[in-house]
Amino acid sequence: MKYGFTRKFTIFFLLPTLVIISIFLLYPMVFTFYLSFHEWRGAGAPVFVGLKNYITLTQKTVYKVAFINNLLWVALMVPLVIIFGFFLALFLREHVLGATAIKSAIFLGMVIPQVVAGIVFLFIYDPHAGIVNALLQAIGVIKEPVPWLSLKTIHIFGVPISMSIFVIIISSIWVWIGFTMTIYIAAIESIPHELIEAAEIDGLSFFQKVRWVIWPMVKPATTVAILMSIVWALKVFDILYAMGGEAGPPPGTDVLAYRMYIDFVYGKYGIASAIAVILAIMIFTASFILLRKVIRGAGAEHT
Repeated sequence: MKYGFTRKFTIFFLLPTLVIISIFLLYPMVFTFYLSFHEWRGAGAPVFVGLKNYITLTQKTVYKVAFINNLLWVALMVPLVIIFGFFLALFLREHVLGATAIKSAIFLGMVIPQVVAGIVFLFIYDPHAGIVNALLQAIGVIKEPVPWLSLKTIHIFGVPISMSIFVIIISSIWVWIGFTMTIYIAAIESIPHELIEAAEIDGLSFFQKVRWVIWPMVKPATTVAILMSIVWALKVFDILYAMGGEAGPPPGTDVLAYRMYIDFVYGKYGIASAIAVILAIMIFTASFILLRKVIRGAGAEHT
């Protein structure tokens, strides 16, 4: 009797949360998946079109550009923030002078809105008044101002991609590196001091300590950092949108989230929903692979 009463009481308290999740999470997910197979302008009944929306995504150049740019974000931004975040954490662990100020400056990118960060970079890369061109001209690297956000186009797999995407990706490192740095600082601080001391007594160099002691101990943190960085890279929107100014992102720098936003604004809810489904599948796949690796690693440690 007591168990049954407790169970009913628990369900009673969980019910409001389940209702909220169903209304604001599950229903939108199911409806988005439903709309991805339909054409709908927001009025009237959705018209079933099968896989037409998904086929459109594979045929139109703007969507191919967005897809490849998202892959570039993952391929370039994720390794860079992991590597720099890890070594910054190691550097700041040594209690260097001004470590607190350095941490604050780096983590500022995570604190301020990404739109603000994008606007700041928009002014930094301005061809006429930007500090980047001013510095490069002052030291003689360039003679004429470079339009960093409207560079020439290159072709990747036959798709026109603006080289400005690399400038934007590099700029975004500051926005996200504070997150990975914080994760690594916490992970390194949790390593038993006895292990570090034993490595030093054995005469291991700094890089040997990193290779054989510190890095293996922070692998779970690395998995979390990689996963969160991939998710952020796939759904990036704010900073890219802001760096484009009033005209939006420079041609050839679109990403899937921006195309989804544009299609939604212009009432192409079916295609926008198809993009959302594609992004969800990409994020789920990355999460599944990384979490499976973590579970296998944890199982191997206990055998």
